[in-house]
Amino acid sequence: MKDSRRFADLLNAEWYQGKSVVLPENIHEKTDGTFRIHKASDKIHTAKIAGDVVKEITVKGKPLWVILEIQSDTHFAMPVRIFNEEGMQYQEHAGQRSGIHLMKQIYRLQTSGKDRREIARICGLSERQLDDILKEES
Repeated sequence: MKDSRRFADLLNAEWYQGKSVVLPENIHEKTDGTFRIHKASDKIHTAKIAGDVVKEITVKGKPLWVILEIQSDTHFAMPVRIFNEEGMQYQEHAGQRSGIHLMKQIYRLQTSGKDRREIARICGLSERQLDDILKEES
């Protein structure tokens, strides 16, 4: 799964009936994994979570995480494990999009002459959410 062209072909065949939607240059290996932190019996425990294959893929300008787990037997808890790992990846990505990153994006759009409605649409916000963010920053 190291060859981005073959991985793109696999995803395009499975998801898009062979159309070239996923491009090899938009596939990035993720080897760092994520960490789970939980508290049990007044002790803090950590665990590193990493799939066998973890890729970040950009499709139509949107980032997707693909996590593959290789199994020798059917393990019925595997979907729960993958959902947990994907949830942590999503939370990490959402944290990157919040705060200062979002404010920089709004500022760039404002200075490029975009109107309020267009800025809200591009940032994935309602106009009211955009207004609230701008009020907090004033």
